[in-house]
Amino acid sequence: MDRQDERIVVVEKNKHPFLTFIGGAVLVLLGIGMVGAWLDKEGKGGKPEPPPQPPPEARFEIIDRLSDEQCTQLGDYCLQVHCSYQNKGDGAGEQTVAAELMNEEDARVALRSQSLTLMPGATQRVSFRFPEAELEQKYRYRCLVGGG
Repeated sequence: MDRQDERIVVVEKNKHPFLTFIGGAVLVLLGIGMVGAWLDKEGKGGKPEPPPQPPPEARFEIIDRLSDEQCTQLGDYCLQVHCSYQNKGDGAGEQTVAAELMNEEDARVALRSQSLTLMPGATQRVSFRFPEAELEQKYRYRCLVGGG
């Protein structure tokens, strides 16, 4: 090899090092942003998130009602109303339940209420006593959800 065949390459010094630094920083930030977007897409499986489900709620319904006079003691007449409630909702819950005693003219004689907690699908019978009832009178009654 001859010295004449060798070519000399002259590299000039960078005349704008600040601009080179800015360009490099922009490329690095762009690369980080692209990697972050890719990871975010992969983390979601490429699918949009489903809308949130509504919270489970209780829905009480009256499934049975009956009455008797078993609370009568020593000549003191008493009417007892039995109401059966079922939670037909998809969550546990608490409701105020009640029974209303009415006379023949549909005027309220008395109202009894209490709080009831049921799991989904659970059923419970609640008994309400009405010592206000009189032996010779005719009464109607109804069971309520929500206190009446």
